[in-house]
Amino acid sequence: MTDHDTRRPRPGGVDLRVPTRELAIEALLVALLAGAGAVLWPTTLTPLAVLCLALAVGVGVGAGLRAVGGAVAHPEGHLTVGSLSGTARYEMEDVLDVVAAPVSHDPGQGPPIPLGWGAELVLRSGVDVPLPCTRVPSLPALRRRLDRQVEDLRAWLEEGPP
Repeated sequence: MTDHDTRRPRPGGVDLRVPTRELAIEALLVALLAGAGAVLWPTTLTPLAVLCLALAVGVGVGAGLRAVGGAVAHPEGHLTVGSLSGTARYEMEDVLDVVAAPVSHDPGQGPPIPLGWGAELVLRSGVDVPLPCTRVPSLPALRRRLDRQVEDLRAWLEEGPP
């Protein structure tokens, strides 16, 4: 795995599944928030406890949905995108471009991340397909990683099918 968490499964392919290290950090954050909420609950700081528990649920749901999905560009010329609803397959010739875009707040596309970004496939049919596994908050280091992931997918598109 490289420093920007884009994995190449074999020459010509790109693996954009969520890095295990990132999921572990998010699980630790959920545990800390839930623990803080449980400790604060019986005290006079109950509103703070509710906030901690709500944040724990939000981070946990977001991490879980990103972990379930994934995007893998295969050297054979197709891209598989996983989500809770199943796996979709896109042929290389159907994809016009890959862009980094603000996260949509469409309920069917997973949890919105305030001020977040994610990669989207721009299909020749005019449809934009979000890649939930790439969603990140608007933090400079995470945004740079997202930009590198988008560039890796563009390079895969430029290589063309074998």
